[in-house]
Amino acid sequence: MKRTDPAFSPKVPGHANLSDMIRTYPDLVLNQLNGTGFWVSLRSKPDGQEG
Repeated sequence: MKRTDPAFSPKVPGHANLSDMIRTYPDLVLNQLNGTGFWVSLRSKPDGQEG
C-alpha cells in the first residue's frame, strides 16, 4: 500500500494498523504463510451466489 500511495495510513479511517483495517471488510481474507508476511484475498462466495 505504501508503494502505491505513500500518504496512505490506516490510522486516518481509525484503525491501529493495516491488518485491523482489512479484518473489518467481510469480503477480504487475511492469511499468513510461513511467517513471511500477510496475503490478502477475496473471500469465496458460496455456490449459487453472485456479486
